[in-house]
Amino acid sequence: MTDFGSYILNLFARALVGLFGIVLLPWSYILAFKQKKFNFYKYESARGWDILANKKFAPVFNKMLVLDGGRKFGKDETISQCMAWNKYNGFETGAAKKVDKILEFFDKGHLAKTFKNTKYD
Repeated sequence: MTDFGSYILNLFARALVGLFGIVLLPWSYILAFKQKKFNFYKYESARGWDILANKKFAPVFNKMLVLDGGRKFGKDETISQCMAWNKYNGFETGAAKKVDKILEFFDKGHLAKTFKNTKYD
């Protein structure tokens, strides 16, 4: 597919999700709440956004947060999973260390827990 074709497909998908979201998002919240799965639903939604951000911002993340030879961003994993792999395999940059410190403030041992609980290919 051409770059232009991919761009048009991306715009169409975003518009479609936005339009359906007006009706389907509140309905999904109601059903998840009734099924007592609201917390799981919100967690999985947040994880999905994290994976999307990993893919959307991969060029910037690869330039700023990973040394040559490290695990590249842009795969089907969270940003923290990629950062954890790079940290524990010696491929994190100075900027990645700063991001790690911010994560540590909010969740002590975040990358360590992520690394421990992830099965890498």
